[in-house]
Amino acid sequence: MHSAEVRVVRHATGESFLARAEPWLLLDEAENNLILGLARQIALYISAHGVPYLATVEQDGAIIGCAFRTPPWKLIMTRMPERAVVALVEDVATQYDVLPAALAPVETAREFGVRWSNLRGARQCFLHTDLANTTSNSIYTQIGYEPIADAIDIHFAV
Repeated sequence: MHSAEVRVVRHATGESFLARAEPWLLLDEAENNLILGLARQIALYISAHGVPYLATVEQDGAIIGCAFRTPPWKLIMTRMPERAVVALVEDVATQYDVLPAALAPVETAREFGVRWSNLRGARQCFLHTDLANTTSNSIYTQIGYEPIADAIDIHFAV
């Protein structure tokens, strides 16, 4: 049983986020490389787009998860226990009415998606995938996603 309060700590700068979170993120650098790389780019982002969402989820002074969002993009999360997801959903909801998507290890993403959907009254969750990636598509069908339609993403050179 975890009696200590789980709290979300927001960081105003990439530097303050990394000062607190980087040692913890480096414990599993391969899994956390996206957040590590993006946090290092925050100073450039802030000048162009405003303040991002940078958070550590902590219990008893120890980090148990991290989350990151540079609006208008998706929320990116590390692996974290369910109690951390609960606190994170509540905090993210104070900042955003709508999220376009969330990216995390499967267990965390699933837990966040269910809790966010319940909180915001969402009836469905959609996932866009690359049909050429048979491995990920196999995993998605195993966890309950059903193929609905094919689409193509076209980029135009200007």
